[in-house]
Amino acid sequence: WPPPELQEPSAPQAQTASTPAAPPAPKRKEPTWRDQKFTADVFGHRISVTAGAMFGVGWQMALLAAVALLAPENLVSLLFIEVLACAVGLLLVANVQPALHTPLMSVSNAISGQVILGGVMQVSAPAGSFTMLMGTLAIFVAAVNIGGGFVVTHRMLAMFVSGKGGGEQEVDAQVI
Repeated sequence: WPPPELQEPSAPQAQTASTPAAPPAPKRKEPTWRDQKFTADVFGHRISVTAGAMFGVGWQMALLAAVALLAPENLVSLLFIEVLACAVGLLLVANVQPALHTPLMSVSNAISGQVILGGVMQVSAPAGSFTMLMGTLAIFVAAVNIGGGFVVTHRMLAMFVSGKGGGEQEVDAQVI
């Protein structure tokens, strides 16, 4: 973006059999300040970010700072907890190899356990309040996630169990 400039079609040129026409050279887009790349090592991972992305993150941080200055004190502490939870989640999930699904489900179950603890703390709000309803919803969704994680992990581990006949062996499991 922006789209390429339109060119007027020129008159067809006669080609000889001995010299084929060379394709026109593509125009190179001039790099702007947004295309400049910066690289850094973060927690052992090499990350490359463009200046345009950093500019966008800068605007988001400025907006967050403005909200923090104008918002009640409770919102600022809750946003701080959310940022810390995102950082912990990133560190936990980033260290799992992509091919290993079972450890990733374990990490997901651990994070869902933290969500349940947070939901239990929110359920103590006055009956019928928005906070109590959101805490109840968080507990329900995290419990479903934990149950599904155990079911998927159990099915994956059952694939590695070999029976006496060389086929699949049934594994007793009860899902509540």
